[in-house]
Amino acid sequence: MGKTIGTLLVAVLLTFAVYMAIFRGWGAHPPEPTTSTVASLPSASQPPLVAAALPGVTASTIREAWRQRWEVPIKETSRQVTLSPAYPNGKGNLRLTMTRVPEDAEAVWGVSCARSGKPAPYSRADLTELLDFCLPPEVAGERRAEIVAWLAPLDDSTWRVHRQFTGFTAVVKHSQPKDKAPPSLQLALTGGTYFPA
Repeated sequence: MGKTIGTLLVAVLLTFAVYMAIFRGWGAHPPEPTTSTVASLPSASQPPLVAAALPGVTASTIREAWRQRWEVPIKETSRQVTLSPAYPNGKGNLRLTMTRVPEDAEAVWGVSCARSGKPAPYSRADLTELLDFCLPPEVAGERRAEIVAWLAPLDDSTWRVHRQFTGFTAVVKHSQPKDKAPPSLQLALTGGTYFPA
């Protein structure tokens, strides 16, 4: 009984850490949003958080697509699959993360792709490439066109945008270089409704 409770506690803490890493970022927060980003931030009138699986994808299909695309070791735990390849044809690195729904090893709660080393501005091509690393086209299916149509270039004054799609939320954010930390760009897709900042 004690072992089961301990395992459940570890799973809850890990899930909380993932939420913090994906949607708040580690370390200092970026400056207050400018008027160009205010409209993209959550408001008090938004519906409450509802977590769910990403529709139409499974952990095994994403894992296999990543395995075929990248020649780097895949690290896997009971809740997450991660890999960290070098950015193709450019400077910097990638970190791909897939998080499963605790009760179902094939249900995917979210996927995230973070790129380090390239400062803003980011073009639509940069963002589309990140989407295809995170959720490969052969896995994304029809939802890919919908997400790509929404992606818009980010500059230094727009550090975070999100959109609620049917059954999932997309979040794009970037950070400027600070101290020795390189700039980064991240795209995350999560099942359910929007996760507040």
